[in-house]
Amino acid sequence: MKLYHYTSVKSFKKIWESQSLKFSDSKRTNDIFERRKFIQNEGVPFPREYKPNSKGNRFFKHFFDILYSYRQISLCMDYADGLAGCESPMMWGQYANSSKGVCIEFDSEKLNINKRNVWAANVEYSNITPIVFRDVIFAKDEEINMFIEERINDIFFKKHFHWQFENEYRIVSNKESFLSVKDAIKAIYVPDNKNYAFRTVDELIKGSGVEFYYIIPTTSKRGRKISFMDVETVRRCKRQFEEKITLTVKEILNET
Repeated sequence: MKLYHYTSVKSFKKIWESQSLKFSDSKRTNDIFERRKFIQNEGVPFPREYKPNSKGNRFFKHFFDILYSYRQISLCMDYADGLAGCESPMMWGQYANSSKGVCIEFDSEKLNINKRNVWAANVEYSNITPIVFRDVIFAKDEEINMFIEERINDIFFKKHFHWQFENEYRIVSNKESFLSVKDAIKAIYVPDNKNYAFRTVDELIKGSGVEFYYIIPTTSKRGRKISFMDVETVRRCKRQFEEKITLTVKEILNET
């Protein structure tokens, strides 16, 4: 399966140089419903998004300290209608620095996600986001982790349907800080062949064998869409064209 990660040029440089993706704080998700799942404790509901100045006790704070140890990486999949994950105008605008950044394509089979304390799945979208309940105070950290892991799908892999165009594949871990992407990067996409992103990526991946494309808005009978072109193919065609022009000019000069 192909997976995609949209990011800025600055973040791409860090990813490329470290050959890893950093797990992000789960409490910083941009979905308000994800940030406000509720737990019920002894009949009193309190927000998953704990605030130090809110009503609560040491248990509440400790619960959220453990909950927020679960961090996540968000990726994008190919769409069911045939649109490639790298061709989403919304994703380019929302997560790739207003379409000035980078999209990285990964081979999911080469990502090291099949291990303990790592959960990975596509996000489910619904107009009813889960509310998680519990009626007793946990005595041990192990009980809190067991509670979270038993409800991992409801807590981390379900979002409001307004986010469905993200087509998200998510990786969650409470132990890992980074995910190695060594040998998993299959291709890089940038907005065009003249901007800062192109120059930076071109220099960084030189000689790596990773496929390199630039995306361009196109128009067809079906309307506007994003297409992509292989940079090396374009370069080869350009060289052949220039060589043909040079040869033609020489022939003209020789005839005169």
